[in-house]
Amino acid sequence: MADNELLLNTSELSSSLYEDFSSQEDTLRVSLEHVGEQVTLIHERQPDAILEASQSEVAQIGDTLIQLNAEWDRLNRMYNHRNGSFDRAVEEWRQFHCDLNDLSQWMTDPEEVLTKGKGPDGQLHLDTARTHQETGRLWTAG
Repeated sequence: MADNELLLNTSELSSSLYEDFSSQEDTLRVSLEHVGEQVTLIHERQPDAILEASQSEVAQIGDTLIQLNAEWDRLNRMYNHRNGSFDRAVEEWRQFHCDLNDLSQWMTDPEEVLTKGKGPDGQLHLDTARTHQETGRLWTAG
């Protein structure tokens, strides 16, 4: 569990994976699932262990299981917090990407108007540019 806690508290798992955040999250999820299987196995073995244990060992097993459950719950909360942060970051990135595409399109439209508004002499003809601009507005409004 300590290894998984360390992974959850580090900002990157490996410098080679620094930009591949989804791979990092997958690695954490797989590691946590493995620990979960081990915790489940320990709980399944508890009844047999108690049958063969002395009274003091039964108390020690109980205390150890309480500690294990507390650590397991804490590890899951840490993972859920990190996973939530990752999901929010992905959503913010998607929104940024959409905004960037909108900005790019917004910049492309005037560039096209300016390009189409130039005459053969290379000078901007205001009437031609205005016509192209109005035509563009009609297309976007319709």
